[in-house]
Amino acid sequence: FEFEEFYSRFAGLLAEANITAEMLGGQVDEAQVNLQKDRLVAPPDRGNSQASRMELAKLLGKYDELRSQYQAQPVFKAPLWELRKGTDLSDPTAWEESEYYINQQGAVIWYNKVEKKTQLFCSQHDLRFAKVEAISDPTSCKPWAFQVVIESLSLKHIFAGTSEAGRAFWMEHLVGLSGDS
Repeated sequence: FEFEEFYSRFAGLLAEANITAEMLGGQVDEAQVNLQKDRLVAPPDRGNSQASRMELAKLLGKYDELRSQYQAQPVFKAPLWELRKGTDLSDPTAWEESEYYINQQGAVIWYNKVEKKTQLFCSQHDLRFAKVEAISDPTSCKPWAFQVVIESLSLKHIFAGTSEAGRAFWMEHLVGLSGDS
């Protein structure tokens, strides 16, 4: 109910109750009181119409979306520099900083700035077959580079931590999920 609708019904009932009580000499008929209560608060008609079922389906859809968002929440999250494919480690413009995280299922997720949404980099199952290795290339403009290779997906990505500790932390987490530990 909206407040205005409630107020108009309620105010009308008070006026009717006063008039009825005055006309009956102060005696109020019980049937009249029950009729007025039904007008004040209409009984709900939930679940019986197609519209209410659609509303329930929409509500359950929102619940499922919230639940999946909760399950996708990061357990571990840190920015990483990613080297664009086919570019050189020494080129500073070839690196793009991105937000990567590991969710509760052990999948690696990243935020796609172009599409403005999170996307799956690889699942925990994929990571079981991954090789995570530090890269020590003196020509690299990012000294804390490492690569993730998943041969079953023909995937090879080069990343760099924002610090030596950042690289070590990411590599530790990825190796822990890969089973190479």
